[in-house]
Order: sequence, then structure tokens, then C-alpha cells
Amino acid sequence: MASATDVDPGALQSASSLVLLQAGSRLATFILNQALVRLSSPASYGVAAIQFELVSSSILFLAREGIRSAVIRASSDNKSEALVNVTRLPLLLGIPVSLVVLTLYYTLTSAATINAPNFTPALLAYVVAAFLELSVEPAHLAILRTRGVGVRVKSEGMGVAARSFTTFTALFILSRVPIWRDSLELAAFSVGQLAYAIAVFSVYRVTPEWTTWRLQPVGNKDGKKEYFDHDALRLSGDMTAQSVVKHFLTEGDKFLLSVFAPLKEQGGYALASNYGSLVARIIFQPLEETGRLLFSKTLAAGKSSNAPPASIKRSAAFLKFLLVLYTHLALLLVAFAPPYLPIASALILPARFRQTTGASNVLRAWVLTLPMLALNGVLEALVASTAAPVTLRKQSAWMAFCSLVFVGCAALFQSQGLASGGEEIVWANAVAMALRAAWAARFARELLGPELIWRSVLPGPPVFIAFAIAGWIVRMWGNNQAVMPFGEQLRHVSVGILCLAACGIVCLVWERDTLMRALPVLAQRRRD
Repeated sequence: MASATDVDPGALQSASSLVLLQAGSRLATFILNQALVRLSSPASYGVAAIQFELVSSSILFLAREGIRSAVIRASSDNKSEALVNVTRLPLLLGIPVSLVVLTLYYTLTSAATINAPNFTPALLAYVVAAFLELSVEPAHLAILRTRGVGVRVKSEGMGVAARSFTTFTALFILSRVPIWRDSLELAAFSVGQLAYAIAVFSVYRVTPEWTTWRLQPVGNKDGKKEYFDHDALRLSGDMTAQSVVKHFLTEGDKFLLSVFAPLKEQGGYALASNYGSLVARIIFQPLEETGRLLFSKTLAAGKSSNAPPASIKRSAAFLKFLLVLYTHLALLLVAFAPPYLPIASALILPARFRQTTGASNVLRAWVLTLPMLALNGVLEALVASTAAPVTLRKQSAWMAFCSLVFVGCAALFQSQGLASGGEEIVWANAVAMALRAAWAARFARELLGPELIWRSVLPGPPVFIAFAIAGWIVRMWGNNQAVMPFGEQLRHVSVGILCLAACGIVCLVWERDTLMRALPVLAQRRRD
């Protein structure tokens, strides 16, 4: 493994601060969400969390993701107006993208869903919220390139809190006026989404990096005004084309559910995936964003094969550090998640969601596939930050193949009765992610060479043995934890805590070198 000085302190310090900030904001809103889902019906929650979110995320991802990746990869010395103009494009692209997305959505959505009370006004509110988010892109990218991801996490934390509080308040009021409830439930979710966008907009609006949205001419060639940085614009085109395929893989579960699943099942899936991905949003997203910035700065975009050995070593050390964390997380989830998820499901999932939807099974599948999600995220961050355009096109072709595998696996799992209620989509997505991660892992090995040895990121034999024994012990306690008397459940949890503590001691002893180089950095105060 890398020595103590190999892992970039600034990267770890930034990542740890963001993880703590995400944890605080997400866990604070978790309580509000618990109350929120108990006030809404599974059908309304499904429309808002699956269908409306799919429309919103499609507009945002397709309009800005490729441009974000291209601008981040630009040289840190490039502060020209031509590059700033590129950051203004997402708001303009949002207009044709939203028209295409809405046309496809209304074409594929059933009449029964579209005719729901206040459906169209609520959907349009989500579109307006998306445009508010697109309007902050110039400031967001300027801050990202100079100050890191702290402002983004703060804005999203405030947005999530505003959305949860606003939606909960609206639903609570409706619960007191039954004659309004059925007709205005979707409106309550749309008001919450607008509150999220307004909160994000407000954070960026007061930053020094805020700029106008009007394109500024930067030159004149053959009598025609020039506006854009041509290298960034070409790369934006390549990465935007890739984002179409990547978006289907990312949101393919929502797409399939919105077309084929009943609204009630969509609600159960949305709730379970929301809780299942909580760890991803708290931990993986900040780490992935930090890695993306570090890789972009240390390895010249598109010229990483000629990067200095010190830069390659620095990037490899940070990547290996994350991979070590993720392999240990995989052991933790495999050993402890299955025996305790029934108890967790009974605590966090409302009874009507557990009894009428497949939410419990979806939550289990989500939790068990989290390590694959984390692995794929950090490896693809490396590709997006360093690969040349020709390599990105090859990756796009591979992603297109993975999307076919995803659809095929989902159909196979359901037809063979291997999974249902949305669970089959989670497992199919895991298969596709494994294929994507394999491609990205090959790229990482070719890029980093001998600095990246896969064997070095695996837990040692004592760690494997400790988790295997712990997993066996907690499984021997019983198979029906959710229906145990409270006293039995408490004893079962106590056994799990003792086993987890024992595994932690083994990790502390065996992985002390990794911890010794990480803990001092994590304890530092972030300088921003």
C-alpha cells in the first residue's frame, strides 16, 4: 500500500469535510422524510419521486453534465470569457432538451396518470425548478474550479432541507383538510421541489462568482463574432453525447418503472431506493466529486499518459485509499445487512408501503449493491477527468452495450421469477454497473500502471475471516427478526454490535497503516 505521505492531504481533508456536511444535512432531513411518507399515498409518492424526478433529472443531466465535465477538465489557468460562455450554455440547452423530454414523457405516460388532479401544473413546476438550477451553472463551475465542492454541498444541503420541510408542511395541512388531499398531493411535492431550487439559487446568487447569463463576444473572425473556447466546446459535445447513454443507465430504473409498473409499486421502489442510496449521497458523492477534481488537476486531461510520475503516484494513492474503504464496506454489508434489514425495514418503512409494495425487497437489494455503486462511481470519475475524446467515445459504445444488458437482465429476472416489485431492476442495474466498472478498471490500470495493484486494495485474510465469523454468528441468531418480540430483537442487535466491534478491532490492527495515514488528515480543520 501507499505510504503515509502518498495520499493527498488536501483531497482527504476536503472529502472528509464534505462527508460530514452531507451527513448532517441528510440525516437532519431523514426525520422529516419519515413523517412525509406517512402523510402521502404510495401512488402520489411514486408519481413525484419516480416520474417527476425522472423528467427533472433528464433535463438537468442532458443540459449540463457534458459541459460540466468539459469545463472542469480545462486548465486551471484558463479563466477566459470564452470558457465562461461555455458555462452559460446549459441554460440555453435546457429549452430544447425540456421540449424533447416533455414530448417523450407525455407520449409514453398513460392517460390515467396524466389525468390525475393537478398533474400538468405540478409537472411544469418541476420544469421551472430545473431551469432555476440551470441558471446557476456559470457561478457553480467558477466556484468548483477555484474553491472546490463546498458551496455545492452547502447549497444542496439547504435545498434538501427546504424541500423536505415545505413538502411536509403542505402535506400536513392537506391531511387536516381531507377534501383537498387527493387533488393537491402532487402540488405539495411540486412546491417542495420549487423550494429546493430557490434555496440552491439563493446560495449561488450571493457569491462573488455570480455572473450574467448573456453570451459575451470574445473575438471576430471573417466578420463573424466568436463566443466560445473551441476545445471546451468540442469536448462538451463529446461528453454530452455520452451523457445520453449514461443517463439511461443512471435513470434506467425510473424509466422502466414509469412505463411498466403500477403507481403504487413506483412509490414503494422510490421510498426504498431513497433510503438505500442514503449512504451513497452522504459518503460516495462527496468522495467522487473530490476525486474528480483531484484527477483533473493532477493528470492533464487527454494527456495523462505523459503526466509526471509524482502526479500519477498522487492520483493512484487517493484512488487506492477509496478502493480500500469500499472493499471493507462490501464485507460489512454482506456480513451484517441481511440479518438486520428486516428490523430496519420495520422501523423506517411505513406499514402501507411494506404491505402493499415490494419496498422491503428493493431496500435489501439496494443496500447489497452499494459497494458496486461506489466502485463504479470513483472509477468512472477517473475516466471522465482524464480520458481523451477518442477514449470517451469507446466508453460510450461500451455503455450502450451495458444499457442493453441492463434491460435484458431486468426482463430475464422478472420472467424467471428471480425478483419482482422493482427488485429485479436493482439487480439488473448492478450487473450493468459491474460491466461499466470493469471497463473503467482496465482504463485505470493502463493509466496508472504499477502504481495501481488491485491486490493491494483487498482486505487481509484476518479481516475476511473476522467478517465471515461475525456474519455466521448473527445469522445463527434467527431468521425472522422482524417478528421477534422486542426483547429478542434487542438481544439480536446487541450481538451484532459486539460482532461489529470485534471486526473493527481486527481492522484496526490489520489495517493500521491505512488508518494512521488517514486519521490525522481527517482530524484537520478544512481551510476554505
